[in-house]
Amino acid sequence: MNNLIKEYYLEKGFNCAETMLLTANDEFNMQLDESHIRIMSGFGGGMCREKVCGVVTGGVAVLSIIFTDKDLLKKLVIEFQEKTEIEFSANDCKAIKPILRDELNKCANVIDKAYQILKNLILTNK
Repeated sequence: MNNLIKEYYLEKGFNCAETMLLTANDEFNMQLDESHIRIMSGFGGGMCREKVCGVVTGGVAVLSIIFTDKDLLKKLVIEFQEKTEIEFSANDCKAIKPILRDELNKCANVIDKAYQILKNLILTNK
């Protein structure tokens, strides 16, 4: 598991969406500050309603910051959602959590897998 995900999610208590953004910020030197991270606060836990998982919304936020070409961004956002849906059999927390969340790590493994998908897309398309 990515050490940054462990640090931000398990040790510091950031939610899944914030952790996606914080991890990408560190790994891709996005130069985001605390206010940027706070923007993602309401997206954790499927926007607090177990709807679209925070790993998806956080990943889309990262892609939106890194890729400025609108056509490429649209392609990558769709591809990211498709790949996470294949990986987790859903993109909603309500469906993902009962299958993949565990007591010890909570959703850290979901965040880690989603971040690997995100990182691959970024590195392949930069």
